Order: sequence, then C-alpha cells, then structure tokens
Amino acid sequence: MLSASLLGSLAGSKITALAIVGKAVAAVAWPLVIIGGVLLAIGLVFVASQRTDLEQWISEGFWGSSKRYWDDERPAFNAQLTQSRKLITSDSDTLDQSEQLLVLFNDEMRAFEKLIWPINASQIEDDLVVKVEFQGLTDEADLAQLSISIENYQPAEPMA
Repeated sequence: MLSASLLGSLAGSKITALAIVGKAVAAVAWPLVIIGGVLLAIGLVFVASQRTDLEQWISEGFWGSSKRYWDDERPAFNAQLTQSRKLITSDSDTLDQSEQLLVLFNDEMRAFEKLIWPINASQIEDDLVVKVEFQGLTDEADLAQLSISIENYQPAEPMA
C-alpha cells in the first residue's frame, strides 16, 4: 500500500519534472516565435511588393512607367503621343510605321482584354455540351469570328 508521504513525494517529483520541461519549452519557444515573426514580416513585404497582372499591364502600357515600352526603350511621353497620332493619319510616308504601331497597339489591347474578360468554360449537366462565357463578345460581328475547338477531350464515360 502507498502511504501518504510516498504519494506526496511522487506528486512533488511530477511537478518538478513538469517545471523543468516547461522551462525548456519556454527557452526554445521565444526564439522560434521571433524567427516566425521575422519570416512572416518578410513574406508580407514580398506579397505586398508583387504586382497583380492588371498592375503589370498598366505599368507596361501607354500610360505606364516601366523602362521598356513595345519592345523598346520607353520614349518621353510627348514622343509617345506623337507616335500614337500616326495611328490615325494615313500619310504614305508614315503608313509602314503606323502599321507597325497598329500591330503593337492591338497586342497591348489584347493583353488588356485577356485580363478583364476571362474565358470561362463549364460542362452542362452530364452531356457533351460545354457552355463558354466571354464578355468580350458584344455584337454579332464578333460572334461571326468566334471559333472554338476542344483538344484532348476524353468523355468521362463511353457513350451508349
């Protein structure tokens, strides 16, 4: 049988052991908390400094501030305006250059459209019908140019 003094000494040793373990955990925990806080702060700065796709497009676009514009060094803003005016003139002297500018302008606009008008496709019920949503189609002339193809499509079940 256990006596009261034996029970008291067992309880005392458990508390002492618990106190030792607690001190060891506390000694390790504070440095880990500090390291974790520093890593969290670095991660927040990294995420905050990244640009969204739209912010990147704005930076690289006509009104942007990036060092490069249309695969070349960004000209002064007045020079950009002068170049863009060539898009609406039809002089034979500037026709070749305005065609090149028009290609670059259209590329910039297509990049913008991809950002604001994503194409969404979803399967309707269990049929082989796919619903395609695209807000960029605004009139029938756009619809006439629409072409959709499905590649590497495998039905979930063989058709009967």
